[in-house]
Amino acid sequence: MTNRQSDFVQQRMTRRKLLATFGAAGAATIAYSASFGTVAAAGRESSNEDKPEALNDGSVNNSNALFVSNIESVNSVHALLSVAPQGNGYQVSVESYWPDNEGKGHGFWVWRSGVEKTRHNGITIIDPDVNWNGYRATHAFVASVTSYPAISALNAAVKDARPVLGGFLGKSTNLGTGCWVRQDNQISFCNAGCMADADFEVDGTDDSLQMIAAIEALPRNNGSLLIEPYYYTHGSGGADTKSNLLYVDTIKRLTIHANGAVIQSHSGNLPSPLNAILRFGRGCYKVIVNGLEIDGRLDARTAPGGDAGAYNQQSNISIEDACKDFTFNNVTSNRALMDGLTIGYGGLGAAEDNIAEHIVLNHCHFDSNYRQGISCLRSVGFRMFGGTLSNTGTIKGTNPMAGIDFEAEGSQYGYNTFNKDAVLTGVRIVNNKGAGIWYHNDSISCKAIKCWIENNGTYGVGFHSTSKHCGVFASELIQNGKLNAIDGSEIYDFGLDSKAEDCYISTAWGRAILSQPNHKFGASFVRNTIANETGLTNGIGAVLLKNCKQYIGNKHFDLCPSAAVFAVTYSGGYGKVIDNEFYKSFTSAHRAIGIGGNLAELSGNRADIGYANHTTDSCFVLGNHMIRIDTISNNFIEGRSGGRFTGTKQSGILSDLNTVNNVKYTNSSGLPSSGTFAAGDIVADLTGSGIWICSLRGTAGTLSGITANTTASSNQVAVSSLIGIGVGTVLSIASAGLMGVVVLAMNEETQTLTVSTNASSTQTGTAVTYRAPTFKFIAAT
Repeated sequence: MTNRQSDFVQQRMTRRKLLATFGAAGAATIAYSASFGTVAAAGRESSNEDKPEALNDGSVNNSNALFVSNIESVNSVHALLSVAPQGNGYQVSVESYWPDNEGKGHGFWVWRSGVEKTRHNGITIIDPDVNWNGYRATHAFVASVTSYPAISALNAAVKDARPVLGGFLGKSTNLGTGCWVRQDNQISFCNAGCMADADFEVDGTDDSLQMIAAIEALPRNNGSLLIEPYYYTHGSGGADTKSNLLYVDTIKRLTIHANGAVIQSHSGNLPSPLNAILRFGRGCYKVIVNGLEIDGRLDARTAPGGDAGAYNQQSNISIEDACKDFTFNNVTSNRALMDGLTIGYGGLGAAEDNIAEHIVLNHCHFDSNYRQGISCLRSVGFRMFGGTLSNTGTIKGTNPMAGIDFEAEGSQYGYNTFNKDAVLTGVRIVNNKGAGIWYHNDSISCKAIKCWIENNGTYGVGFHSTSKHCGVFASELIQNGKLNAIDGSEIYDFGLDSKAEDCYISTAWGRAILSQPNHKFGASFVRNTIANETGLTNGIGAVLLKNCKQYIGNKHFDLCPSAAVFAVTYSGGYGKVIDNEFYKSFTSAHRAIGIGGNLAELSGNRADIGYANHTTDSCFVLGNHMIRIDTISNNFIEGRSGGRFTGTKQSGILSDLNTVNNVKYTNSSGLPSSGTFAAGDIVADLTGSGIWICSLRGTAGTLSGITANTTASSNQVAVSSLIGIGVGTVLSIASAGLMGVVVLAMNEETQTLTVSTNASSTQTGTAVTYRAPTFKFIAAT
């Protein structure tokens, strides 16, 4: 017989003996357990701390071999304590951790005579001399408490509640050597003695302390935690369980393989200031979580009410400050008593290194949580690919009830607070009672790309005055804002230089876009399609723009302005409204654009496309708050026999606006009352009286209410407002010696101008005016 044949026969004999010893179910359990050991070891760096070889007891280790002739079988870990080992390397098969518990915690144990008894943890190393009667009450209990090191935001009574375990899962004080060692060395919930006997919305045995013991047994570096695919009960109901938090403390390179396992709060648990269920403490690094679900049972439990005090710590999952490089794959967090997931704000100081960084969620789901699906409090580089943010606040809720809320906190302590470079891609954000996405305090360069945002109660996407460079791109916003009668909208407010581009916006309940006047200049809306698909009237779908930089290339379908509402109202910002298209309206009085503030350009807009000819009202209306428009051209109304423009500012404004190259045409016999003119510009009077040639560069009109701060020998000028000012505008700041200076550049964030001449003196709050152009008139002959 060849060696290969001998190996094959030995393998068959081994299988036969296994079947004879354990039966088919037992053999399957062995294969199942072995497969978990293989999976858990994959995808992470090896560490001697994880391997049986690291026990270093002087014996020959062959952890991959199965010496069937030496195997003894017992039904539980407690029974293992009574086994008398027949020499070093003696093996025992344990059917389950607890008797008759369906093979949960099954494994092979090897006697290692050289292993110190003080290494006992009750999970992978067992000192048989530990006194245990086999009962659950003495398996694990809270012997004392110590302090959670990173939760400084909590009061001392809560912070000093971290359990020190006693019982079989506690420390062994026995001296000497000789321990049973799990052959696969796998730390897992079932291997730590979890009963895992719950079911969906069915409470089981409290496994909290066993789960804590498994987490505490992990090495500080290169760890692997297996959570077998069962339901685990967190808490026992009715008690303030400050000491059952699953706290992962400063671990580096940890992989958690959950394989669809569910950690489910007991339905009777009272709100607890530390009931975050799973919390990753400050400084955890390179953590991967696969296939875990956490259910806070908000359906059956009483939420704390409101958003105050230590109770806002009750997220299902919390990632503290200074955690970096986390990846969650197919993780689900439902029905939390606060947030499905909280990121950041563990009470650290101002350094940017203390901010949670590079948290990545792949195909994760957050449903029916109390306050938010996700709260990002301080983060850099957050990413979410696919997955859902849904139904926040629909069971029970407290504001803001957003799908995801980017809200920096901690400024009251003087911390460096922001959420920067957060990107959501392909996320489905639906049915939240608040906003779908809320770019709140100090959100910087945050984006939503190719997301589906539908039926969220207050807004589809909400921005804030302190947000900067944020936006929504190539996304669908469908019928959001139904629960907000005051300002419900698909897109609400814009901070500095924020954008909505290439989106489809279908509105039914309120405005499509509402940009507020108190927010900073710089919003851009480009190439969006805005439609009212419901046939509703009374202003549905209207766009209100204030302090907007660009409204370009947008298409509007069947919007329903009422008698007092335009499809688009532009009210301030000195921006550009260019190349927008307005398709037929349900009303005969289709008013496309109302201009209530200054514009740099109004051109290329087309209204009433595909609509029958009518003469009532006008499509482009210039209101009495408008002072100037620099350029107006090629605005077209299909099939209209009436005028294109009406309004109190029609005469005297339109005469300044039709421009071809450097020739400006006017319908009146007077000079233009607005616009910037360079030397050599020509204004031709279409009545035939003559032409004007500009001889001194300047800006016509009146600039009032704007002040400036200047610094001697500097060309940087800080102004109180940018309205009415653009690149090329000619200004005078007489008290600083700046007369007829040209604006070369503008910083919209700091409201600072770069001008063509240095100031002669330092001034604060000094007046700014236009420097008027000078013209020479040449009469027609």
